[in-house]
Amino acid sequence: MLIALPYIVTAVVLKNTPSPMGLPIFETTLELPVAESNSIFIEGMPVEAYVIGVVAAEMPALFEEEALKAQAVASRTYAYKHKGSSIENIGQAFITEEEMNDKWGGKFDLYYDKISKAVKDTESEIIVYDGEPIEAVFHSMSAGKTEYARNAWQEDLPYLKSVDSSLDENAQGYISVKKFTETELKSIFTENYKEVEFGDINFLDSFQILEADEAGYVKSAEIKGIKIDAIGLRGLLGLRSPYFSVGKSGSEIIFTTRGYGHGVGMSQTGADLMAEQGYGYKDILKHYYQGVEIQKIG
Repeated sequence: MLIALPYIVTAVVLKNTPSPMGLPIFETTLELPVAESNSIFIEGMPVEAYVIGVVAAEMPALFEEEALKAQAVASRTYAYKHKGSSIENIGQAFITEEEMNDKWGGKFDLYYDKISKAVKDTESEIIVYDGEPIEAVFHSMSAGKTEYARNAWQEDLPYLKSVDSSLDENAQGYISVKKFTETELKSIFTENYKEVEFGDINFLDSFQILEADEAGYVKSAEIKGIKIDAIGLRGLLGLRSPYFSVGKSGSEIIFTTRGYGHGVGMSQTGADLMAEQGYGYKDILKHYYQGVEIQKIG
């Protein structure tokens, strides 16, 4: 169950533990009373200040306010789920006010106030499932549907199901292509898989998609009899998404992707487009994270 944070804020000692999804999870050893507060701290920084830095790094400040609120709650939840980690290892991007100023220039005050308001309006709120904070993962843009956690990370989390996100299909950058020559692709695979030998065989005659899930995301592919999971293949080829097809145009082999990111959890683009249609941040969060509730810490 969710345990309210004590009014005595404590320093933390880090203990790295494995995560079922390959993400860093840190247990917190509490010691050294510091101050009377209802907040948790990350490296001495109040969590609400930390969330501002995450939202500024993870989501465009131009996005709708309700989308920014949804991002704030998701980011706070993720921080609370992994409390005790360092900023570098917690698993979310983070920028300082100085970096925000470099990023936004003359619009710093406008964007900082907008993001701060989104964080303030959702202060202390996190997403819970069955009383526990969730793995509030998110991605830039879905392929029209989000992905099941079980397909991406072999971890079946009931709130990370495939849901409709077809609004993403109208977004800029929804479809992208990456082109390779035969020589480039063969070199990539022979350098990373020593047992692969192409000889005179064409790449496409050696490569096939083995399995895609019900949402359309590729789960695995095969190259010269060697099975590769889609996450590994995406990283190897620098693809924007595990939702892809492959073909040939002239001398070039083309990978066509839909969406951007792993596809699990909240689509940030989808959240923005839902907000444009009048949905509030809680509606957005409950759409992308199924069966959850929004609760306040403490």
